[in-house]
Amino acid sequence: MVASADLATLPDVPDAEYIEAAAFGFQELAGIGLDAIRSISAPMLIFPEFVCPDQEPWRAEDFLPLSEEELAKLEVYCFANCANTMKYIRADGPQPIPYIESFGNENDLVARLGMLAPRREARGIDIDGPCFMKPGGWGHLLNAHYLIDVEKRQKRGRKPGGAGTSAPYVPMHTGTAESDETPRLFGYINGGEPATTR
Repeated sequence: MVASADLATLPDVPDAEYIEAAAFGFQELAGIGLDAIRSISAPMLIFPEFVCPDQEPWRAEDFLPLSEEELAKLEVYCFANCANTMKYIRADGPQPIPYIESFGNENDLVARLGMLAPRREARGIDIDGPCFMKPGGWGHLLNAHYLIDVEKRQKRGRKPGGAGTSAPYVPMHTGTAESDETPRLFGYINGGEPATTR
């Protein structure tokens, strides 16, 4: 056991008694001397420094609105979309703004709150853009239950773009995999570009 006289010789640091007790245990296990332990200083606590543009609260006026040209580039891809309303900002014109696609596993409970809800119209669910469902699909996790199946069915080695089908999903308006509607998202696989332009 460490003599009480040794405690008096420890440097004045926080938790010196803890360091002394730890030193006794280490001496027996690893042969480390008290002098080595005494040379250890207390850990320094460094608090993060938050850097903000200014210290005032953010205001809506501080942000410039996006131009129509910038909004036209926006593409929204939703997995397990549980929204009850997701509308285009602008539906008229050559292309709706923004482009929206939704994907859901048939048995994903979260997706069944929105895009896959039974009797969508009766419940007021109104989601714009193509919706794709994976028949018999389970799970809600993006990587484990959604993206891994897309990779298995769409990736063609290192070739850019998807396989040209909607597999493993089917378009909800047709309900069959024979539809020629392919998710735009799949065109981006391996750095590809979608076949359809916006």
